[in-house]
Amino acid sequence: MSSTVLRAVFPDRPPTKIDVVSGGLAGGLALLHGTWPAPGNGLRWEWIALGFVLGAIVLGPVAQSPVGKRIGTMARDLSIAARLVVMAIVITVTLVLATVVFPDVIFRNVSIGILAVIPFYVVGHVAVARELGGWKPASESDS
Repeated sequence: MSSTVLRAVFPDRPPTKIDVVSGGLAGGLALLHGTWPAPGNGLRWEWIALGFVLGAIVLGPVAQSPVGKRIGTMARDLSIAARLVVMAIVITVTLVLATVVFPDVIFRNVSIGILAVIPFYVVGHVAVARELGGWKPASESDS
């Protein structure tokens, strides 16, 4: 990954198997969330597109900024139990604020867009890194 643009979007490490699995789960959750029957909460493509763009910005340039890298390092230094507690707090605060501030239709559609960008980001990261957590295709590992 020598391109400046790619370094601004993807980490300087290959994606791990956990990254790939979580990307697949996020995609599945986006599909489930988008197809779950909810009367009066139809899909609004403009809000989904906004969520997709916001998710891409946060996953790419914001995560690779000095502040984003510092937050990532702090998160990796936490134990699994501490990470779960932090995630529970962030999710709870987000849901409470979102339900108080935004109508359900907007929150639902923006969250579908954010979840939908994650699999695309993971596939892009794998394509750019050309390896998966230490595993390389046979054609490259032989040379």
